[in-house]
Amino acid sequence: MSTMLEWKEKTLDFYDKYRQYVQLILKFVLAFIVFLTINRELGYLQLIDNLFVVLILALLCAILPLSAIVVFGGIMILLHTFALGLEVGVLTLIFFLLMYLLFFRFTPKDTLAVVITPAAFSVGIPGVIPLTAGLLGGPASAISVCIGTFCYYYLKVIKKVIKPVKKAGNNDILVNLQKLIDGILNNKAFLVFMISGVAVSVIVYVIHRLSVKYAWYLAIGVGCVSYVIITAVSGAVMGAGISVPKLLLGTVVSGGIALIVDFFCFNADYSNIESLQYEDDSYFYYVKAVPKKRSDMTNERPARETNKTNKNIKIDKRMDENTDTDRSGGYSDVNFREKLEKSLDDIDR
Repeated sequence: MSTMLEWKEKTLDFYDKYRQYVQLILKFVLAFIVFLTINRELGYLQLIDNLFVVLILALLCAILPLSAIVVFGGIMILLHTFALGLEVGVLTLIFFLLMYLLFFRFTPKDTLAVVITPAAFSVGIPGVIPLTAGLLGGPASAISVCIGTFCYYYLKVIKKVIKPVKKAGNNDILVNLQKLIDGILNNKAFLVFMISGVAVSVIVYVIHRLSVKYAWYLAIGVGCVSYVIITAVSGAVMGAGISVPKLLLGTVVSGGIALIVDFFCFNADYSNIESLQYEDDSYFYYVKAVPKKRSDMTNERPARETNKTNKNIKIDKRMDENTDTDRSGGYSDVNFREKLEKSLDDIDR
């Protein structure tokens, strides 16, 4: 475990040192894959269905905010659908305007959830999106999960329903619109994954915010079980034809990815919980301090010094009654009193 923690810390140190360049590269790669996939799945407008346009757009997205990938990707889909048919393009425009209003109003920071959801469905691990959205986002992240799920199934309907009709020479606008809308509303798998995605993202968010030991692990476990149960049961009731073995396998992989997210983003050491009591002129405070797991290399580093103190605070440091941990362990160098005093000073300012 110590080796893994050292590797994690070195990775994060490297990212912090070269953050600007790493972000540029990652945004370029993500945008390139997204735009290339859109052209491969649709490809009705030859003007933008070429590698040069994809490279230019990916380079622009590398220097722009992450949400630019959603904007440019939506524009590319609109152009392709208008090239397929006027009625398809107009309906797509209406849908996208509604989604953009929801996205930029409630979840503008959840760009990755929107962008990666179609890819997660394509490789058979759709459960990873609501799990990670619940861990890293808020309740509103369910909106991003819905938007990404809708985009995936909407493009599938266009490819499987409208494209063959257009090739057959049927240019009746009303008939094509009806087929497109029916293809979405009658897609039972779409409704099932929308329901399970929203439910699991909210469940995971609520559980991982609880003040209990191993809250993130508990959230991931309950989220995986809930995802399987909700998807399987609702799929059976609606007759969506969802393969349970594939669902189980995909959920196990999704849970593993969620554990990796926990390792890099949280990774608390519940075996060294400290219960702290302190007071000021108006209140008594009872705080549970849970340290992050650190490698031996990090434990050897001296604690940061600070001259800021709060003389009006009395602190009583106690071990959690449910923890039988020796204070002389790997966290003896952590000055919890100093950290609390510094936090209170920051609040007072």
